Amino acid sequence: MKGKKPLREAIYDRLLDDIVNGRINPGQKLLEVELAKQFRVSRTPVREAIIQLEKEGFIFHKKNTGALVRNISLKEISETFEIIALLEAFAVEKVVQIGLSLEDRSKMLLFVEEMEEESKERKYKEYMKSNIEYHKFFNERCGSQTLLKVIVELRRKVHRLIFWGATVPKYLDCYLISHRKICDAIQAGNPVAAGAAMKAHVEEHKNFVLDEMSGMFSYI
Repeated sequence: MKGKKPLREAIYDRLLDDIVNGRINPGQKLLEVELAKQFRVSRTPVREAIIQLEKEGFIFHKKNTGALVRNISLKEISETFEIIALLEAFAVEKVVQIGLSLEDRSKMLLFVEEMEEESKERKYKEYMKSNIEYHKFFNERCGSQTLLKVIVELRRKVHRLIFWGATVPKYLDCYLISHRKICDAIQAGNPVAAGAAMKAHVEEHKNFVLDEMSGMFSYI
């Protein structure tokens, strides 16, 4: 395992990618000894990676059995999106109430312009990165580190789960329209409209994701 990342992070990334993409199946055991041999490391970074995966809900420990991969539940994904929608709507409302500097208003519009340009050029990976930064921009300016921390953890889980999904190419035009609506409401200084636009945007994303994943996982 080479690279700049700490061993536990590199192992975590590899295991998570395998889980999300079906190379490690629900119900499969994660054995520290075997994984340590596979990655040619000690058991410590493997154990740390497994602990992180358990914290994020991808695996669970069963008595007398060990670490098992959880089944991905569409219901859980749906509920996570719904919570993000509420929290980010609140964050945007706070941003409008606090007010954005002229520099930040320019940054906000630049994010949207970059995403629109990436859309025209079909640069989907670049768009996804810009989209993450777009949402992060508002969450970091809402004035609450506690709220920011919760949103970051929830979004991190969602982004990992759906990174491989096809929603961006298929529904990109809808996402771009939503981004503009959010910015327009912020520019108008209307916190209620801005919050409603953000909530609708995240819920729209949720619906598209569930449609794409419904044939792969159970809604339990």
